[in-house]
Amino acid sequence: MNARFLNWAFQANYARSFFATRANGLTRYGLGAQALGEWDVPIPSEDEQKQIASFLDNETAKIDALIEKQQQLIALLGEKRQAVISHAVTKGLNPDAPMRDSGVEWLGEVPSHWTVCRLKHAFSFLTSGPRGWSDLITDNGTSVFLQSGDLNDELGLRLDTAKRITPPTNAEGVRTKMQDGDVVCCVTGANTGRVAVATKLNQTVFVNQHLALIRPRHDLAHPRFLATLLAATPTRTYFAVKQYGLKEGLSLTNVAETPICLPPVSEQEDIVNYLDKTESKMRRLREIADDQVELLQERRTALISAAVTGKIDVRGWKRPSAAPKKETEMEVA
Repeated sequence: MNARFLNWAFQANYARSFFATRANGLTRYGLGAQALGEWDVPIPSEDEQKQIASFLDNETAKIDALIEKQQQLIALLGEKRQAVISHAVTKGLNPDAPMRDSGVEWLGEVPSHWTVCRLKHAFSFLTSGPRGWSDLITDNGTSVFLQSGDLNDELGLRLDTAKRITPPTNAEGVRTKMQDGDVVCCVTGANTGRVAVATKLNQTVFVNQHLALIRPRHDLAHPRFLATLLAATPTRTYFAVKQYGLKEGLSLTNVAETPICLPPVSEQEDIVNYLDKTESKMRRLREIADDQVELLQERRTALISAAVTGKIDVRGWKRPSAAPKKETEMEVA
C-alpha cells in the first residue's frame, strides 16, 4: 500500500465509524492492534493509490485554505467586537465630545463630562461566595450554585447546566444570594476576569467562593454597562497587572479598587443599547462564518471518503499547472 493513500483512507468516514465501534478500555480507552488489523480497506492498484493521494493532497489543500480564511475572519470579528466594546465604554458614542486625560494609563482619554473613580464608589455591596458549600451540591438541590465555568463570554449565565445546591438557612445564605442587576466577576482560576450580569433571574442563585458578587448603585451605574466595562480590554489590563508575578487571582480589594469611568446613567443606557445592536450583527456574521467552516469540513471529509472508496473516479485527473506569473512579477533577464 502507498503510505499517502493509507493516510487518507484513515480519515474517511467509514474508517472512523469502524474504529469508533472497536475502541474500548476502562483505564486506557483506545484501539488494540487486533482491532486495527481487522479494518477492511479497499485497495486499488498502486498507481491509482498514488493518483488518489495526489488528488486529495491538491483538493483538500484548497478546502483547507478556505477554512483558514473563514477562521481568520472569525478571529478578526472577535478583535473587532472587543475594540468596539472598549471604545464605547471608555470614549462614548459622540466622536465630537471634548476629552480629558483620565489619569489612568489603560483608560487614556475619556469624555470630559464622565466621572473617573474606583469601582467601590459605584456599588453598594461586594462579597464573595462561601467556603465549604461544595459538599452541599446535590442533583436534587433547590437552588443554583454558580461557579466560574457558568459564566459565558457574552456577560450571560449558564444556569440550566449549573450545579444545584440546597443552601443552609443562615447568614451565608443571605449574603451570597444573587439579585437581578447583580454583576459577578471570577476572581480565581483560569477564568479570572470573566464577568456576567444577572438579568431576570427565574431561579434562586448563590455564588461560590471563586466569584465576586457586585451590587451596583443604580443611580450611578447601569448594571450591564458596568459589566461590559469590567469585561473590556482596559479593565482586563488592570486585572492582569494585579495578578503579575506569583500571585494567582484577585482579592476583593483589587476588585473594589478597579479604576472605572462612568458617563451619566442615561448615556450608559444609550451605550448599552448601541452595543446590543452592534453585537447582534457581529454575532450573526460569526454564525455565518462558523456555518461555512462546518460545511467546508463536511465537504472535505465527504471528498476524502468518496475518493478512497472509488465513489468518484480520479484516474483521469491531472494536477493543475501553476498559474503564469503576471508581467510585473516575472523575472527580467
